[in-house]
Amino acid sequence: MPATIDTPFFQHAANHTGRPVKAMPPVYSAERVARTIVHCAQAPRREVYVGNAGRMLGYQYKVAPRFTEWLAALMTDQGHLGHEPAEDTSGNLFAPMDDPNRVDGGWNGARNTTLRRAATATAVATIAAGIALARPATEAGSPHRD
Repeated sequence: MPATIDTPFFQHAANHTGRPVKAMPPVYSAERVARTIVHCAQAPRREVYVGNAGRMLGYQYKVAPRFTEWLAALMTDQGHLGHEPAEDTSGNLFAPMDDPNRVDGGWNGARNTTLRRAATATAVATIAAGIALARPATEAGSPHRD
């Protein structure tokens, strides 16, 4: 169950919304999905998520399905659809698209995954440093005295 994947899906799909369609962040690389599929073939599981966004949305749906559906509709309106008008497109329904062998959709999924991981590691390190600096000297290693 992947989240948004960096493939030409949005370029190949028909669009009759009247608004431009784009990949909703976070966008994960197609290679990451392929690795997950291979791993799942080697060690089968009933459900497999690709990316934390899909995993969190899946958990949220189990806890609050109506809220999650409402939120998904809002996120689609704000994240998948642009606000300027767009012409209808037929996608690849009646004719193949240019460059049919392309794997990525140009949404920078691999680059964005690397940036998200770096930002997460930085945030964790910053929080850990803040906690370490905030601890009083008596808690940092000296025994507690009554």
